[in-house]
Amino acid sequence: MWQTASINPAILQFQKVEFNPDSSEIGAGGTFVFTYLAAAAGTTPLQLNNTPSTNTATVLQSFQVTVTVTP
Repeated sequence: MWQTASINPAILQFQKVEFNPDSSEIGAGGTFVFTYLAAAAGTTPLQLNNTPSTNTATVLQSFQVTVTVTP
C-alpha cells in the first residue's frame, strides 16, 4: 500500500489517492494517482512508502522527489 511518508504540509498538502486497476481481475496491477494541493511557494521533499497493508512499519519500497512550488 503506497502512502505519503514525508511532506511539508505548509507547502504541499495531500488531497487524495486513487487506484486505477488495469482490469477487473482479483490481484490485477494498476496505477496509483496521488493528488496534492500547492499551498504556498517553497521547496519540500515528498516521500512515498510502499508497505504491506498488515504491517505499515515495514517499508518494501520508497520513492522520493523534491517538489518546488513557485508563485
